[in-house]
Amino acid sequence: MAIAWIGGGSNRTLIGGLIPLAAALLLLPWTATTPLGAALTLIVRGMAGWALLPVQQHRIVSFAPDSAGIILSLNSSAIYLGISAGSALGSLLIQNTSLSVLCWVAAAWEAGVLVLVSAHARRRIEPKGESSHERDWIVQLPAD
Repeated sequence: MAIAWIGGGSNRTLIGGLIPLAAALLLLPWTATTPLGAALTLIVRGMAGWALLPVQQHRIVSFAPDSAGIILSLNSSAIYLGISAGSALGSLLIQNTSLSVLCWVAAAWEAGVLVLVSAHARRRIEPKGESSHERDWIVQLPAD
């Protein structure tokens, strides 16, 4: 799926991956009633989820190419922090509610990310000045 969206840039690819990811999480309580339904839903979730990581890394490196090592390290730290926080929240939800609620909270989280990426996709960020070492960034909204 990601290959078909590459021509539209990283934001478009992220949006194209977040939609099936959120849909799979939202539908999992109903599709998990059969082994085949659960397997197909988890395959879609896995493919969409893992397709997003390289796109996100490319996207954040494009903001500061000279600091790619530092930026990717910070991104990895944020991923591990998110995994830890998500696991803690998930264990609390499973302990106090049902597995369905966990799926709906995860889908809502992905929908929130989709809103943020969509809002960012409407903006175009370009470096100000000639030098790649300048870090003064300006935001330009596209003319409609």
